[in-house]
Amino acid sequence: GRALLVLLLSATVSLLGGLIFGYELGIISGALLQLQTDFHLSCFKQEVLVSAVLIGALLASLVGGILIDRHGRRRAILVSNLVLFVGSLILTLARSFTVLVIGRVTVGFAISVSSMACCIYVSEMVAAQQRGLLVSLYEAGITVGILLSYALNYIFADVEEGWRYMFGLAIAPTAMHLMKVFTSTQRKDVDPNSSLAQKRDLVGQSKKGTTESTGPPLTGAPWAQHTVLNWITLLSMMAFVSAFSIGFGPMTWLVLSEIYPAGIRGRAFAFCNSFNWAANLLISLSFLDLIDAIGFSWMFLLYGLMGVMAVIFIYLFVPETKGQSLEEIDQQFSGKR
Repeated sequence: GRALLVLLLSATVSLLGGLIFGYELGIISGALLQLQTDFHLSCFKQEVLVSAVLIGALLASLVGGILIDRHGRRRAILVSNLVLFVGSLILTLARSFTVLVIGRVTVGFAISVSSMACCIYVSEMVAAQQRGLLVSLYEAGITVGILLSYALNYIFADVEEGWRYMFGLAIAPTAMHLMKVFTSTQRKDVDPNSSLAQKRDLVGQSKKGTTESTGPPLTGAPWAQHTVLNWITLLSMMAFVSAFSIGFGPMTWLVLSEIYPAGIRGRAFAFCNSFNWAANLLISLSFLDLIDAIGFSWMFLLYGLMGVMAVIFIYLFVPETKGQSLEEIDQQFSGKR
């Protein structure tokens, strides 16, 4: 009875957390089309508005870990949802470009803290046998959230000031997430074993950095004019996204939520997550410049080589954690050189 309840609550927390994350990342693509007209946004202002979420998320990854470790994972999720509620409200009621940027930074801060706290919370709440599946639900939730945001973008595309509805509807899943976490329980942390922090940080930072440096935020290239090349490009993109969704996507969240001692898990996760957002921001800012400098082919080859380097690093340094309790994983690190 109680074990099943914990399992269902953990699954819901993970799925809803990812859904909100994905929704906030995807909704700007449709809202920006209307905002550009309503606020007469220049290209630079559009870039600032899109990047504001990344800036807020990067700031949260630098300080959010302290909140998670000092005040607990459950409380951190609750606070992040309240901040997300405020950010969504700011965006919905915005009357100026400055207010829009403030709202986007606020939302970015909230989803970054929530992403870290949710994965850690779920990994600590469930047994080793269910941990991989339930933490991976976060990545599935991100995909569902992006799909939902695109659907709502289409629905409100021709509605006057439809962007207000796009931003405002984020409040609904946020409220659901808040209620689910509020009714769940909090697991007490154990004392940290920080003697292996440097080794764990190497694994965590490298996984987060390589996750973004392989180029997951990138879109397709308009190089293919031949029908066969069009299909090859499409199939390659599908293969890439599928591989990312079963590999780097969910596994990075899972491994980071497992390999650190409980007492410093929030801060360590946040520190590694800062590399994720920094790499994301770097790629977003350098993508067009790289195309102009070296072209599409060399650019994607560069990202592909980064993926090869990531595979080598994971094979050599990342331990297998399948079916192990968090305590057994800690002992595995202790036994390594």
